[in-house]
Amino acid sequence: MSRALLGDIGATNARFALYGADRRASQVRVLPVDQFVTLREAIVHYLEAEKIDCPLQASADAARYDWRVIQLTVVTRVADTYFQIVGLQDRLKVAEQNLANGEGILRGVEAQFRAGTATQLDVVQQQTVVSNLQAAIPPLQQQLAQNVDALAILLGKPPEQVSVAQSSLSGLSMPKVAAGLTLNEFDGSP
Repeated sequence: MSRALLGDIGATNARFALYGADRRASQVRVLPVDQFVTLREAIVHYLEAEKIDCPLQASADAARYDWRVIQLTVVTRVADTYFQIVGLQDRLKVAEQNLANGEGILRGVEAQFRAGTATQLDVVQQQTVVSNLQAAIPPLQQQLAQNVDALAILLGKPPEQVSVAQSSLSGLSMPKVAAGLTLNEFDGSP
């Protein structure tokens, strides 16, 4: 007996039924469209709810698995990008502190030169150190901005709407994992 799936997709609801050889609709079901990302998901839900065996089911299971993999990948990338941002904030802060220290040392060496206890070579060497410290900051700022933009893209927001508060990796520690946990207990699965 041949059957066909009928569908009527509206703005609020999707209506499904089976159309049989008897030219009648049966197994009618109304589903709210806002519960499904794709039409395929709605169809699969209908087929499962009506306990209709269909080759589409195996494909739907694979699609659901793929969707979970995509979700996990995005969450992982968001976390990775966030921690890169926090790490770059730490590195930028250290670079700025190093620059301030280098400039302070330069002022001291210049004062020693004026007093006659340091040579011009000492001053030039410290100026070179300060120049190198200054040159290290713009690439860190650029990497930080690029990572914030990447985070915005992952979150689906315009970059100007995303900001990451100043934070530090120094307060983080590895979680304690008790020996003997099964994989399901470890990842929170039922």
